[in-house]
Amino acid sequence: DPVLGLLLFGLLTVFYTTFGGFRAVAWTDFVCAVLMIVGMVMLGCAVIGEAGGLTAAMERAAAAQLADPSADLSSSPIFSPNANGALPWTLLFSAWILVGFGTAGLPQSAVRCMSYQSSADLHRAMIVSTIVCGALMIGITVIGVFARGLPDFDLAGASTDHVVPRLITQHLTPIEAGITLIGPLAATMSTVSSLLIAASSAVVKDLLLAARPELEHQPKVLLRISRWATLVLGLAAMAAAARPFDLIAWINMGSFGGLEVAFLFPLVLGLFWRRATAKGCVASISVGLMLYAGLLLFKPNLWGFHAIVPGLLVTAVVFALVSLLTKQHPNAKLRYFFPKPRGA
Repeated sequence: DPVLGLLLFGLLTVFYTTFGGFRAVAWTDFVCAVLMIVGMVMLGCAVIGEAGGLTAAMERAAAAQLADPSADLSSSPIFSPNANGALPWTLLFSAWILVGFGTAGLPQSAVRCMSYQSSADLHRAMIVSTIVCGALMIGITVIGVFARGLPDFDLAGASTDHVVPRLITQHLTPIEAGITLIGPLAATMSTVSSLLIAASSAVVKDLLLAARPELEHQPKVLLRISRWATLVLGLAAMAAAARPFDLIAWINMGSFGGLEVAFLFPLVLGLFWRRATAKGCVASISVGLMLYAGLLLFKPNLWGFHAIVPGLLVTAVVFALVSLLTKQHPNAKLRYFFPKPRGA
């Protein structure tokens, strides 16, 4: 039963995140990454094998996109970056921002960049994570394309959210399907646990300690409150997921965009621009989120651009202007980020 599966999956994730904290999330992320790669390779081999090889899979996928089956395969939209005009360049650029450049500001990504023990560890992690994420993004996307090369693949009445699950259930043995299904579940588990840690940290560090600074000297109390915050937020998310929306991909992209608008430039400019101020940060988040939400809600004509493009642009401009117009408060920690040149 889907609800029972959701409860088991959600309770497991909430449990290890609540009681294991960041260390548990880091270890499960490592295991999940390995499982995702194994599942992707198994699925890719099965799809290409049933299609009759890589060449046959590409030819069939290209032919499936042609209105005239007798036309030259090189004219298939599948071989064109913008699908022969069906995918506007403005939307293609928006996708690069939304699922590429902008993801540097996602809290579930940024929180990992704050956990390294040495610069060498960080540099090594940048290389490894680039390879792993690149392989997963490209691999799963290509497998979805190859699905059109399977002669008996049935996607009738389903959305693009169902491509990979249907491939797994229709073209793998039960044991292979069980192992491969761990891949997307592991990806979900990794994201959920990271967001739970970030959300719990925001409640405890940003809200509670701002109102009750004396609690900073009571680590046991903070730990107990943090666990309760994680548990409550996790259960609330499970309740919301019990009745999912029809197309999860758009909900996912909308929330990704909101997180990027809120965090990308405050994170980047706050770290690398000495003139950044707290007022500039707050103003950029407030204006950017209101604009982004309004564009998603009212859907004005943006000439093919997704709301993330004007949202991030306005966020950057507001951050810079307000920071330049407001006074920076003295902060001794700035010397660690912006040391004075020798001899200055």
